[in-house]
Amino acid sequence: MPSRIYRMIVIAVSLILFVVSLVLPAISYISGRPNLLDVGNPAKGPGWIFLALGWAALVFVQVAAVAWVANVTFAASVINFACGRDRTAVRLATISIVVGISFFPLSIYFPVLIPFSGQGETIYLPKPEIGFAMWVVSFACVGVGAFFMNRREIQSRDKGAGG
Repeated sequence: MPSRIYRMIVIAVSLILFVVSLVLPAISYISGRPNLLDVGNPAKGPGWIFLALGWAALVFVQVAAVAWVANVTFAASVINFACGRDRTAVRLATISIVVGISFFPLSIYFPVLIPFSGQGETIYLPKPEIGFAMWVVSFACVGVGAFFMNRREIQSRDKGAGG
């Protein structure tokens, strides 16, 4: 398969997974207000909510919200893969996965205030849902695709040099 078509397929699959992750439940959590005993309202949030409001949590210095940066590194990995910079795309996709998954351990120690809730609610005990998994798989799709493309190009270069 020509490398250009391969790249387009990998990018299309990755972007489809990313868009699907936005409409599925991404995280289930317990919402409540800090310093009150009224913690226990179960809630689920679709991915688009976290994409749309994650930047605000970063602006308000919510430590666990650093996971939102995975969207930026993912976009950079897609651009690098499309431009043929496969090694950079693999690195950026790996960073996206690690940074994205970091939300869960960080949110245990630094609960995230829900931006613009108007009630000072906080996300407690977040658990990943199917949308979160699809989000991470969309990152992995670009990383794996770039890894194999890089390998393929190295092998073809070695064949050309050896023959």
